Amino acid sequence: MPEHEAARIWRETVVKLTRPQLANRTGYCVETIANFERGASGNGRALSPRAWQKYRLACAAIHVGVRDFNWEHSKCLG
Repeated sequence: MPEHEAARIWRETVVKLTRPQLANRTGYCVETIANFERGASGNGRALSPRAWQKYRLACAAIHVGVRDFNWEHSKCLG
């Protein structure tokens, strides 16, 4: 399955969020999420591996329940 299809299915069936809801939680705009789910930028160009990596990490945080991250409260800062 292409990654863009998997991204849409994950949003709709796993986390059960609308695009606006996911946008609110990740900071990505609705149009950008639509681009990822289409597999291309607004002008039809392929999305870069770096863009996909950032999007995957944002979605992973949502998947594991991270709502807000605070550097000062992370365990690594003691």
